[in-house]
Amino acid sequence: MEKDFLEIDRIEFQKMEQMDYFSLVKYLNEKYGPVRGTYFVNENCATKNKKIVRSKEALQIHHVGEYEIPNLSYKEVAQQSPWSEQQGDRLVYCNLLEHTLLHVLIDEEQQKQSLYFLAMVQLINDILNDYPFKQEHHRVMSKQLNQHKELFVRSYDRVGLSALLKINK
Repeated sequence: MEKDFLEIDRIEFQKMEQMDYFSLVKYLNEKYGPVRGTYFVNENCATKNKKIVRSKEALQIHHVGEYEIPNLSYKEVAQQSPWSEQQGDRLVYCNLLEHTLLHVLIDEEQQKQSLYFLAMVQLINDILNDYPFKQEHHRVMSKQLNQHKELFVRSYDRVGLSALLKINK
């Protein structure tokens, strides 16, 4: 059976949990390769660039600059930030679990809570509870993460937000 997503290796993830933010960014860049394009089509930041998407592999794009400027994928924030933050060399591919870990590290290192965890909690709760997604990229993501649900709980626990996760028994 051919897989349409990249497997998650538990041992590899445990090693990633020990890295600092910029080491993890470098590691993910080496693992998945560089993002070859800008996040938005142009400087008005109204339209996301579909040419750089890798959702069939269950990969997302993280803005490296979110270490200092939260929410760079939001149009309003992007328009107020330097265009250089939307360039491929300031982006990194990651799966949802790795994306969550990147934000855990930002929160731990900056000692403040980002909105990422609130923004993603519904999707993560749906994955934790085996929601029957209709969109293909969500189904692929759910399949990829199915065996690693406790890693989400551990990640949310690291930032003191595991109470947001609701797991139906």
